[in-house]
Amino acid sequence: MEAFRVTAGIPLNHIPYKGGAPALQDVLAGQVSAMFSAISSALPYAKAGKLRILATGGTQRSALAPNVPTIAESGYPGFEAGAWAGVVVPRGTPAAIVSKIEADVMKTVRDPKFAQKLTTVGAEPLRGNASEFQAKIKKDQQRYRKLIADLHIVAD
Repeated sequence: MEAFRVTAGIPLNHIPYKGGAPALQDVLAGQVSAMFSAISSALPYAKAGKLRILATGGTQRSALAPNVPTIAESGYPGFEAGAWAGVVVPRGTPAAIVSKIEADVMKTVRDPKFAQKLTTVGAEPLRGNASEFQAKIKKDQQRYRKLIADLHIVAD
């Protein structure tokens, strides 16, 4: 949300919550104006007409809500903020083991049943290899490191 606040140049107040569910409840109750939420959490309320999903933070539209534009499409080109998960191993893991794990993960990610299961929870499989995943991690680290430094964010 801080990245969006900076990109959009709008005033927003940070309200800490102990999770997405309490925050979403306050948005539904009108106590909070907006939030970033997992699409899978927000979509049932949007379908019931209780909230409006304005945009998604990914680089592509969500398969769960293809009519909802991305933030980048909504006037903030290049904006990207989203969660991702991946498989990592300790530094120094033998190359043969890394290759075997990567092959097994790629086989799973390419399975249509697995992809469908991910889609039902609002996730989409990224089909890149280990070096592409490393590049994604590095890119995100650099982007967020800069944001944290520019905004003088410190842990309490």
